[in-house]
Amino acid sequence: MHNISAFINRNHKKFLFSLCLNILLFILFNVFFYCRYHTVDDVFMEMIACGAFGKPDQHLIYINVIPGFLLKGLYSIFQRMPWYSFMQIVFSILSFSSVMYVFFNREDPIKYLILMAIVAISYEAYTRVQFTKTAAFLTVTGYTLIAYCIERKQKNNILLFGILFLLGGFMMRPGMFFGCSAVCLGGLLPIVFRCLKKNREQEDLNKLKRLFFAGFCSLALVGTAFLTDKMAYSSDEWKYYKHYNEYITQLEDINFPSYELYQKEYEKLNISNNDYILYSAMDQNDPDLLDTDKMEKIKNLQPHKTMNIDEFIEFLLKGKNKFFKERSMTPFTIALISVLLVFVFGSKWNLVSWSSLIFTGFASFVCLFYTYMMHRWLDRTTISVVYAAIVTTALLIKSKDVKIVKGFIVLILCLSVLGFGRCWKGSYKWNMQQWITDRNNNQDVLNEIYKDKEHLYIGRTSLPLWKAYYAPYDGIKKGAMANFSPLGDWLTNAPFSIEVLENYNVFNPYKDVVNNEKVYLVGDENSLKPVLQYIQDHYSKNAELSLIRTIGVYDVFLVIDTE
Repeated sequence: MHNISAFINRNHKKFLFSLCLNILLFILFNVFFYCRYHTVDDVFMEMIACGAFGKPDQHLIYINVIPGFLLKGLYSIFQRMPWYSFMQIVFSILSFSSVMYVFFNREDPIKYLILMAIVAISYEAYTRVQFTKTAAFLTVTGYTLIAYCIERKQKNNILLFGILFLLGGFMMRPGMFFGCSAVCLGGLLPIVFRCLKKNREQEDLNKLKRLFFAGFCSLALVGTAFLTDKMAYSSDEWKYYKHYNEYITQLEDINFPSYELYQKEYEKLNISNNDYILYSAMDQNDPDLLDTDKMEKIKNLQPHKTMNIDEFIEFLLKGKNKFFKERSMTPFTIALISVLLVFVFGSKWNLVSWSSLIFTGFASFVCLFYTYMMHRWLDRTTISVVYAAIVTTALLIKSKDVKIVKGFIVLILCLSVLGFGRCWKGSYKWNMQQWITDRNNNQDVLNEIYKDKEHLYIGRTSLPLWKAYYAPYDGIKKGAMANFSPLGDWLTNAPFSIEVLENYNVFNPYKDVVNNEKVYLVGDENSLKPVLQYIQDHYSKNAELSLIRTIGVYDVFLVIDTE
């Protein structure tokens, strides 16, 4: 134990030590938990990059085209390697290692609190991969490195790495980059405040100059990445898709307006209750009956949230439930409360540090309130904003009493063990047997479909077959989606999705499936009833489902007009 302690004391301030520690965390988490995607969006983007729709493509829609080009090249060379998930995991490891490196180079015990917080957050990164969270990890790291470099007068290479991390955060998810930037600016405010004093020193002015230099370079790189991405979607096909996808995002994230409340308006749009059932389940890919003009009219029916006292109280109540009742948020709540307590009782604070903390808290509150008003409470968004608040608050802490801080940390570590146990309960591998069984069964079905290139298989968007059972370490086959198409979702009308349909002479999946021996519907008869009813109402009143075969737990049907 003495030798181990001596080794840690000698090496804990080195970046390699922090890197090895995070690699160890990554290995441990993957020993005890299955690595999964947090949302289906990452499955879609991996499919685009790896060529599941025919060939690798750089247009990842929500991730900048620059990493898209990198992934496209990698998949073109080694197709079955899961480069997309590797990219996110490597970014996360580098991000957490850099933050640990910064805090391990501090002399106060706050470093151990940050270690505990990173253990909590890295669980999310290493077992529930998600690009929005990855964007937050990169962005927070960028600001942490910049603050450390300027405050501690480090070499410019650290400043450069901070700028590159900010660029990476923007390219992964612009919205989360700006949200975390608003929160993390609180950690840079002390540099600005010190330059506003009458008795400011030249050293403070030099720090401010370096801060402005970092800001200028970051904005220049972010602007270049933005313009590059904009140019990649300049063709007519991609412009139309982007326009179409704006409505899909609005209707999918905020939900379709209630049919019961707006029945007359829907009837004026020739949308029946059965049509609504399909459209609201995101089975909306009917270019003949649901174009962008009609989608705009549906969107306009959505009741807009207004900023009033009732809405504000509801936001606070939902926030209380999320932070204190939801298991997934327990470690983050403990970590956030911990750094706040250490700041109040164990830190040398003054007007500048308190002003910076208030700014950080206000920015965090505004970010969460904005996402609530625009969409709804989302775990990935909340985790990202809270992580930014935890690290920024920790940067503001200047320990005044080591004994008090150590006492807090012992208490916090005990609470954290309980918090981790509550959060991770039910997610260990030995509790996930049903999940792995379902996943393997669905992959067997996918392999059967993949072999039958003579036919196009169409399923409902809610079908878990293809979108819920691809894990980050699965090597998705090239062309895995070249003969499968959902009836909707946000990839609808993307050029590569259209090409999949047109290869089988399908231009409207509801209309062109009838009497087409090249096209099958896959699912179960009960879930396909609304689809059949829709076809009968609009395209073929005598259409019926004809069972062809069964693959695993799914039936495969031809749609035949019996007249």
